[in-house]
Amino acid sequence: MKKPWFQQKMGRRSLVTILLAVLLCACSVIAYGAVQPKASTVTFDRDWASVAIGSTVQLNASSSTSVTWKSSDTSLATVDQNGKVTGLKKGMVTITATSNGKTDTCQVSVGMTQGIDISSWNQTVDWAKVKKKGVDFAIIRVGYGWENYPNQIDKQFVNNVKGAVQNGIDFGLYFYSYATNVDEAKMEADYLFRLLEDYAPGYVSSMTLPIVYDVEEPCMQALDKATLSAVVKTFCTEVQKAGYDAMVYSGKYIFPKMDIESLREMGVTFWLAQYPKEPDFTAMPDMGSSAAQPAIWQYASDGSVDGANVPTSGCVDVNVRYWVPEVESVSVTSSGGVKVSWNALPGAKSYTLYRRDNSTNKETVVKSGLTGTSYTDSSCPEGKDVYYYLTASTSKGTVSGAYTGKQAYVLPTPELTSVKSTSSGITVNWKAVSNAQGYRIYRKNEKGNWVGLENVSSSQTTYTDTTADPDQSYTYTVRAYRYGGVLGGGVQYYSGYETQGITSLICPDFTLTNSASGISISWDQVSGAQNYRIYRRNSATDGWTQLAEITGTSYSDTTAEAGVTYYYTVRAFDGSTYGNYIPDETILRLTVPEFTITNDTNGVTIDWEKVAGAQTYRVYRRTSATGSWTQLTEVSDLSYTDKTAKSGTTYYYTVRAFAGSDSSRYISDSTICFLENPQVETSCVKGVVTVSWEKINGASGYRVYRRESESDDWDQIATTSTPSYTDKNAKEGQTYYYTARAYHGDDLSTYELFPDITVLACPEFTMTNRTNGVTIDWEKVAGAQTYRVYRRTSATGSWTQLTEVSGLSYTDQTAKSGTTYYYTVRAYAGSNSSRYISTRTTIFLENPQVETSCVKSVVTVSWEKITGASGYRVYRRESESDGWTQIATTSTPSYTDKNAEEGQTYYYTARAYHGSVLSTYELFPGITVLVCPEFTMTNSTNGVTIEWEEVAGAQTYRVYRRTSATGSWTQLTEVSGLSYTDQTAKSGTTYYYTVRAYAGSNSSRYISTCTTIFLENPQVETSCVKGVVTVSWEKITGASGYRVYRRESESDGWTQIATTSTPSYTDKNAEEGQTYYYTARAYHGSVLSTYELFPGITVLACPEFTMTNGTNGVTVAWEKVTGAQTYRVYRRTSATGSWTQLTEVSNLSYTDKTAKSGTTYYYTVRAYAGSNSSRYYADRTILCR
Repeated sequence: MKKPWFQQKMGRRSLVTILLAVLLCACSVIAYGAVQPKASTVTFDRDWASVAIGSTVQLNASSSTSVTWKSSDTSLATVDQNGKVTGLKKGMVTITATSNGKTDTCQVSVGMTQGIDISSWNQTVDWAKVKKKGVDFAIIRVGYGWENYPNQIDKQFVNNVKGAVQNGIDFGLYFYSYATNVDEAKMEADYLFRLLEDYAPGYVSSMTLPIVYDVEEPCMQALDKATLSAVVKTFCTEVQKAGYDAMVYSGKYIFPKMDIESLREMGVTFWLAQYPKEPDFTAMPDMGSSAAQPAIWQYASDGSVDGANVPTSGCVDVNVRYWVPEVESVSVTSSGGVKVSWNALPGAKSYTLYRRDNSTNKETVVKSGLTGTSYTDSSCPEGKDVYYYLTASTSKGTVSGAYTGKQAYVLPTPELTSVKSTSSGITVNWKAVSNAQGYRIYRKNEKGNWVGLENVSSSQTTYTDTTADPDQSYTYTVRAYRYGGVLGGGVQYYSGYETQGITSLICPDFTLTNSASGISISWDQVSGAQNYRIYRRNSATDGWTQLAEITGTSYSDTTAEAGVTYYYTVRAFDGSTYGNYIPDETILRLTVPEFTITNDTNGVTIDWEKVAGAQTYRVYRRTSATGSWTQLTEVSDLSYTDKTAKSGTTYYYTVRAFAGSDSSRYISDSTICFLENPQVETSCVKGVVTVSWEKINGASGYRVYRRESESDDWDQIATTSTPSYTDKNAKEGQTYYYTARAYHGDDLSTYELFPDITVLACPEFTMTNRTNGVTIDWEKVAGAQTYRVYRRTSATGSWTQLTEVSGLSYTDQTAKSGTTYYYTVRAYAGSNSSRYISTRTTIFLENPQVETSCVKSVVTVSWEKITGASGYRVYRRESESDGWTQIATTSTPSYTDKNAEEGQTYYYTARAYHGSVLSTYELFPGITVLVCPEFTMTNSTNGVTIEWEEVAGAQTYRVYRRTSATGSWTQLTEVSGLSYTDQTAKSGTTYYYTVRAYAGSNSSRYISTCTTIFLENPQVETSCVKGVVTVSWEKITGASGYRVYRRESESDGWTQIATTSTPSYTDKNAEEGQTYYYTARAYHGSVLSTYELFPGITVLACPEFTMTNGTNGVTVAWEKVTGAQTYRVYRRTSATGSWTQLTEVSNLSYTDKTAKSGTTYYYTVRAYAGSNSSRYYADRTILCR
C-alpha cells in the first residue's frame, strides 16, 4: 500500500474470453452471410456491492430484454429473478446478469464492505468514477514522517478528502511512520494534527473511519517489541486524546512485534495487509496474533477501480471491512449504570451484550434479545475495568463482534453533604469516593441542564463557586472520575451523580427603616427556607450578634439607640443549610435635628447638624407659638435660608429629619426677629475714614466693626444709634475692612463683607536728572490707584499739577537746564487722597553728549558745554557689563586719555555737576584703540604679497610702500581683507612696506623698517633626449642663483636636487620609464621667489624589440613604452654604418619589405614623445632570408 509492489493484471475478463468472443462474432458473420440485427447488452449500475448477513441489497442491470440472475455461491448469498441479493454467510460472491446471451457481473461482499486506500501514487483520483464502481470506503494518506513541515504532506491529500466528501464515500486517514522512539511518534502525531488543521479543517469533521498509523518501514521493523509497542501506543494515545478513533496498519509478520492486547484494550483496531493468492473471505485472516482480529483486511494490491488505479501499474490496493456489530460508546449514567451504544447491523433481529472483567478475563452475558442499539448495564461492578462486545442474531445465524477499546470503569456516586453560602461564593461539600482520581462539579443552568464548572483533585471534597450570584439559588451535583486505558490517560470514566443535586438558599433581600419604636427589618420569603435569623453588629469588623430567629418576614429592633449606626443581616435556614447574607447593609437611628437660627444677608438661615441615617430634612415656619406649621422646603443639605422673611418680624422655626417615610421628632419653640443687613459704604480724605449706611427697619441701634485683613476677627469699634460713624484712628498705609450689624434686643442682623479701604500713605519720592528732564520716582502706596505729580519754582509758589498716572515714575520733560524746581506727589484711590511733602527741590542739568576719537593710540573725549554746570566728571569702562570708573574731573568740555592700551575697547561717558546735583549720563558707542598690524612680505607669482593678522576693531587696512628708509610713503591700497599683492613691484628692486589699521577716522601706529626684494618666478621648460632631462628658464633680474626641485607625482613633496647660478640644469639621474615634475626658485640672500607648477615629463625607456624573417621581409616588433607617442625604426648594414630611418609609427611593429634575402641588417627602435626621445640599441642584427 505505502511502498507497493504492483503487478500488471487484466481483471475479471481474461484475454481468452475476449478472443473467443471475437471468433464467435466472426463465425456468425460467415454462417449467415448477411448482417444480423444488433443484440441487446446487459450492464450493472456498479461493479461492487456489499450486504450484511441476513440482510438484502438490490442490484440493478439495464437491458432492453429480460434478465436472468445467478449467484456464484448460493451458500454465501442468493439472488432472486429481480436482482435482490440476500446475504447468508461471510464471503465474496459474483452475481451474474444475463440477457439475450450477454452477461455482466457484480462482485458482492457478504458481511463486509469493500474499499480502497489512496495516496499520491494514485495521482489524480476521479472520485465520481470510484463512487460508481460501488466503493464503500476509502483510507486516504495524509503524509509521512515529522520533519520539514509541510513538505511531507501527501500532495493529493486535500483533493482526495474533498473528493470523498463530495461523493458521499466513507473515509478514514492514514499516516506513514518513520518513528523509532516515542518522541518521534509524538512529533509525528503533532505533525499530523497540524496538517489536518492547516489544510482540511472543513472536511475532517466528515470523517467516519479511524486515523490509521502505518507501521511497515524497515527502521520500525528493526525495533524490539517494547520500543515498537511504546511508539505505536504513543501515537494512538495522541489520536484518541484529539477525539479520533485509532487504528494500526501492518503485516502479519510485524503485528506479533507489538503488544496487541494492550493496544486492543486501549480501543485501537487493526488493519491487516496480507495478499494470499486466492483470498478466502469466509474466514478471518491470520494477523499473527491471537489477541485480536483485523477490522479491515487489505487482501490485494493489484485490484482495479476505474478512476483510482496507479497510472504506472493500472492497479489499486483493495480492502474489505468486516460488517459486525460494534460498540460505539460507553458511558456511566447518573445512577451509576453503564450505558452501552452500538451501530445497527442490517439484517439483525436482536443482539446479545457481553461484558468482560479485565482483571480476571471473566465474561458475563449482560443481556440477550436486545432489539435497540443501546442498553444500560446496571449490574456493572464498581471499581472494575470492563469491556463490552455484541453478537447479532440474523435469519441466517449469529454474527459476532469483538471486544473494543470502549472501556468502562464504574465509580461510586459521590454523596453530597452540604451547600453553604460564604462571603466568597457558594461552597459544595461531598464525601470522598475510593479509586477516584478527581471530581467534576456541575451546576444547573436556567434551562435545567447540568453544566460542568470545574475539575478538582481526588484529595479535595469541597468546592466554592465564586461565579455564583448571592441573590440567586443554584443546584449542584458532583461526579467522580478516573482515567482509563492501558497507558493511564486519554479516556475519562465518570461515576453516577445525584440527579436532584443540592440547592443553595438565596440571600434574603431585606430593607431597614426607622420607626417610632426602633429599627424595622423586612424581607421577601425565600424558597425552601424554614426560618430566618436576624443579626446585628456595630461595625464592619465586629462579629455578628444574633437578635432573633423567626418564621416571619419582618422584625423590629427596639434596642437600637438613637444616633448609633448599626449593621444588620438576615440569613435563611432550611434546617441544615444556611443561605448567604449581605454583610454591609447599615442604618442609623434618626435623632432630633439640633438647629440654630441666624439672620443672614437675604433672610433667616437655619443650620442643623447632620443626623445619622437621614436622607432629607424638612424646614417649617410659623408666626406665633400656637400657629400652624408651614413647610418651607425639603432638602438633603444641612442649611436653608428663608428668603421670604420680612425685616422686623418675629418667626418660629423647626427642622425634622426624614429617611424615606420615617421621620424624627422636632423642636417647636425657637424664635428670631429678622433684621436686614446694613449696606456699608466708606470714604477716606486726608487719612480720616467715614462709614455710613441706610436706616434698618426694626433696629434699636447699630454696632460698627473693623479689621485689618479678611482673615482677622472683627473688632467692634463703636455702637451708634445713627446710620454713620467717623473713624479718626485709622493709620496711614493700613488697609481696613468695615461692617455694621443692626440689633433689636438679643437679635443681631448678620453682616456683609464690603470692599476694603486703604488709608493712603504720603508717597516717598526721589528726583533725578535724566537725559530728557527730571524724573520723579516714588514707592508704591498700598491701596493707591493713581498718583498726581505737582511742581512749583519757589517755596511759596502755587502747585501746578503736571500729571496723574497709575505708575510709580514720571519724567518732567519741560524742565529747563540750570533751573531749580520744587516737586511733590500725592496718592489717590477714587476720591480718597493722601497727604503730601512740599519742601523738596532739585536743579536740572542736561546730559553731556560725548564723542570719542583715537589717533595713534591716543583717545580724545569731548562734549558741548552744559548750562548751569560747575564742572564735569569723566568715566571709562572696558565692557558694557563693567562698572564705570571715574578717570578725571574737568571744568572744560573735553579730555585726552593717554593711558589707553592698544587692542583694548573702551566706553566713555561724562556727567555734569552743580554742587551735589549730578546730571545723568548716556551710553555711547565704545572705541577700540587699534593695534599696530604685524605683517609679512613674500614673493609671489605676480608681485610681493603682504599679509597681516586681524586687528580687533579695525574696519580697513592701508598698505604703504617706499624705496628707501627715508623716502616718502606712498599709499598702495585700502582694503578690508588681511592681504595685498603689490603687482607693480619690479624684479630685483628692494622695497619698504608698512600696514596701518583704520576704523573710520581712527588709526593705529605703524612699522616703518620692513624691507624685501622682489624676484620673479622662473618659468621652467623641460626636455629629454636619450634619457637625460634638461631643465631651463630665463634669467631672473636680481637673482643670485636658483634652486632646482623635482618630484615623481603631483601629490609628492618637492625634493631639492640642485643649486645653480645659471638658468638651466641637466638631470642625468632620471630613470627610464619614470615621470618627473620639475620647478625652480630664484633667490637673493634669504629671499626666495615663489614657484609655479609645470607639466610632468616622462623619461622614455629604450624599446625592447625582436626581429623576425617573414614572407615579405623582416618584421621588427617591440613592447609599448610608457609615455611614448610614436616609434622610429632605423636600419644599417654594418656595425659602424649610418642609421637610415625607415618609418615613424604609433603601433608596435613594422615590416621592412625592402630587405634583400641573404643580407645582414642592423635594426634599432627609438621611442618619441614630441621632441623627447629614448635611448636605442645599436648591436642587434638579423640575416634576411
